[in-house]
Amino acid sequence: MLADYAEKIGLEFPPVDPVQEAALIALLPEIATVSNPLDYTTPIWGQGDLTYPVFAQAIAAVNADAAVLVQDYPAAGLDASKGYYQQDAAAFGRAAKEQGLPAAICATLPENMDVETRQFLIAEELAPMQGIHEALNAIAQAATWAKARARISLRMPATLLPAGQFGPLEMLTEDQGKDWLSGKGVAVPKGKTVSGEKVAEAACEIGFPVALKMMSSLLSHKTEAGAVALSLGSAEAVRAAATQMSADVASHSSKAVTDQFLVEAMSLPPLAELIVTLRSDPQFGAALVLGSGGVLVELVGDAVTLLLPASPDEIEDALQSLRVAMLLAGFRGRPKADLSKIAAQIHTLCQAYLQERDTIAEIEINPLFVYSDHVCAVDALLHRMVAS
Repeated sequence: MLADYAEKIGLEFPPVDPVQEAALIALLPEIATVSNPLDYTTPIWGQGDLTYPVFAQAIAAVNADAAVLVQDYPAAGLDASKGYYQQDAAAFGRAAKEQGLPAAICATLPENMDVETRQFLIAEELAPMQGIHEALNAIAQAATWAKARARISLRMPATLLPAGQFGPLEMLTEDQGKDWLSGKGVAVPKGKTVSGEKVAEAACEIGFPVALKMMSSLLSHKTEAGAVALSLGSAEAVRAAATQMSADVASHSSKAVTDQFLVEAMSLPPLAELIVTLRSDPQFGAALVLGSGGVLVELVGDAVTLLLPASPDEIEDALQSLRVAMLLAGFRGRPKADLSKIAAQIHTLCQAYLQERDTIAEIEINPLFVYSDHVCAVDALLHRMVAS
């Protein structure tokens, strides 16, 4: 159970050193199997004089950064076995301490470790952890903290930026937002904004298939209002979509209807979709949020936040921490993304935002299509400060 969950959050169980495997086998009962995780089996369970050498040898045979012993303590009054658990815990703690390894005792369920047991483990300099997910999450976050601390100690980061001014905002239409992004070096689909009577002409000029979107400062969520039509393959389909779109948006909100449409080339399927948000938090200042984008935003809840300014290396590390990183790494034989190039392009966007954050209050790109060596902002929502 630990190994399965650890894989999901990026923790690894390093293999037993083959050179030391024979010495470990000699200490274990015949029914035990040498592996990591190690099940030392019941014949030596609860006998500290027998389990200590096993723990010591196992730690020496595995080049690990932390050690965990799984123990589910009996409920009070259930039986007299608690002492056996404690003997193993003390032996485990001694072996880990002697080899300078941080160690924890993990109960598979939070209720399987009482207050008295927690106090005993703390006295033995062992971290009492209640729950498999809780224990492994704590270890993963401790590793992240240590990695960040080491990185910061080697290279002093730039000073974080304070929160900007807050006031009334106005939303740019998608075409306006994409014009801003394009001017800052961020790729966007080829497109053209025209009136309803010219949508077919624009589509023929751009080339099929196309996407059609109504442009209105009152349409922050166009899909819900029926203001988006995708993969239109002919002039007739584009004209029909524009007519239907006007009716759909009118039924959603009559004030939101306009006669301005963005006609765009459909982008090729990406390796992955991201959501990228840049804003100034009232407490923490300028920040970048990266996460799994498209329909996965609410479904997966996979996101990481970086305070700005952030380096390309920090952005690349953040991308690798996301679940969607598996898709970027060439999932099931698909092409791999050059994360250093992708991170550099997102860094360019961050720099552009920081240069103009006195006027641009927030940028949200969802989805940002990720390809092998570049990105493309398929949908974008920008807010700017209202001039006083």
